[in-house]
Amino acid sequence: MKKDMLSQVDVDFFDTEIFIYSQVLSECARILKNAGYNDMLAARMIYQSTEPRKVIAFEDLKELGYFMFPRVIPNEDDTKLIFSKLGQYHAATFKLAAEGHKGLKRKGGIFNLGDMDILGFFRDTFSFFKELVLSMKPGSYELLNHGDYHVKNMMFKGKNGVDVSEIALIDFQICHWGSPAFDLVYILAGIQPGLRSNACQYYFDTFIDVLKKSGCDEPLPTFEQLQKDLKSYRSLDLFFLATIASVLCADRNKMMKDDLETQFKNPNLLKIFYRQPDYISFVKELLPVLLQEGVLDDLINFE
Repeated sequence: MKKDMLSQVDVDFFDTEIFIYSQVLSECARILKNAGYNDMLAARMIYQSTEPRKVIAFEDLKELGYFMFPRVIPNEDDTKLIFSKLGQYHAATFKLAAEGHKGLKRKGGIFNLGDMDILGFFRDTFSFFKELVLSMKPGSYELLNHGDYHVKNMMFKGKNGVDVSEIALIDFQICHWGSPAFDLVYILAGIQPGLRSNACQYYFDTFIDVLKKSGCDEPLPTFEQLQKDLKSYRSLDLFFLATIASVLCADRNKMMKDDLETQFKNPNLLKIFYRQPDYISFVKELLPVLLQEGVLDDLINFE
């Protein structure tokens, strides 16, 4: 489904991924290494071609001991790693921009995807939130968002294939320039409510640590600026909870017998996602928190 949507837009997402892997991630790794962060950031690209077909090949992370996320919902230790990794990536792209690196201010993101008919049941909701996002003011500070930052776009390393201690990022097709609040709200959709506040602090502490240790000359952003942007983006919490979280909670072996495009277009198949005990339990825990924060008030007042 994502592949079909990416093929129907003016933005060249394949070109974006080639650019990120060939010109950005190696520079990010350099910055992180200079700051004392030596773990792998992302898989290494080993081949790319645009003719006669668009092809990109990466090293096999499984051969290096990496595995898919072993749980449905991240625990506290997982959350710390996931948000620390995002802080590293964001800080490196912020530093790259400060160094004058070209090409970072790219369009993209899920709200610049193509044919909404592919989304079926979600089409009208998606269009509403797209309009909301396009109406938002620029962030207090900006950097290169991953754009699709969730546990299924990460590979993990650790003991026994269960306890995770390292993360490598994958899938940089819909990176876009903007407020870091986008990536944060996106991944927060799959985080336990009780861990959300600390998760953002883990993220920001790592972000600032990388910038300080890498000798960033730009004025450093403040946590207050980040909180302001997160508040501006909080309406997306509800959108991601109603869409992405249902897929993240899914057991691929039990539920995803059809491709996602087929399931999204068929309301009867789609209902399976929303009847999952894990998803229902997660929504019951998170939704009251979002309502208390005034998320629905923002949507009702949006014109």
